Amino acid sequence: MPSISRLISSITGGASSVRAGEAPAGRDGIPTALKETDKRQAAEFTDATGKPITVSYDGRDMLFGSVDRARLPAGSFEPMLREMKSSRDAGNAVVVANNATLHTLTSCYGTHKPMEAWLTKVPADGKLSMHLIATPSTHAGSDETECQQNFDSFAKTNVYNLEIVFPDGTRELKRFDVQGQSPPEVGSSKPSPTKQTASASPEIVIDLNVWAGKGDIRIRGWADGSAGVGGYPEHRETVLHL
Repeated sequence: MPSISRLISSITGGASSVRAGEAPAGRDGIPTALKETDKRQAAEFTDATGKPITVSYDGRDMLFGSVDRARLPAGSFEPMLREMKSSRDAGNAVVVANNATLHTLTSCYGTHKPMEAWLTKVPADGKLSMHLIATPSTHAGSDETECQQNFDSFAKTNVYNLEIVFPDGTRELKRFDVQGQSPPEVGSSKPSPTKQTASASPEIVIDLNVWAGKGDIRIRGWADGSAGVGGYPEHRETVLHL
């Protein structure tokens, strides 16, 4: 699975939370709720003897309850897009904020837990701007050759779905192609002339003044023909805590 921790920036300090949707944070700038969630996750995946539970993944043993922490400040979109272009995993769908700092926890594959996210340094007007970055799968096929062939095809033909589920149960759905066009203009019947190993959705705008304090917002992404969000929630669904 891809690591986004390389994009973590140094944190120089925190400030009191005064804006809608902003998570209370400590002096280190990290949301308090993120730290508490991290501790609960570690405790949940510890056996009766107190030993952390491990799982074998990609030829190495990983802590099953481990999480990848990331701090993505405003301006992380382009670096994240470049990072995702080199990803070689089952199809991912990762959100990035354009005008706020997004703090995320990503659970280990097999936990079936969605990514969790909190915001700091939110925009003064409360209009949160985000993009979802989606990637084609490299895991579809019976062997390495077939997986590569399918990956090359998906990178030209995938149509991605972006769903936002608001706290009141209302949903917003956008569909976009590998070139980021919505509605899709290329796909299986008209492949893109170039291969796109990561594609950015149209801009998402969430009004924090409307939704802050009313519950979580779930942001989901998946490709047509895939196993959907349920097939890989660890990298296809983000729960944004407001």
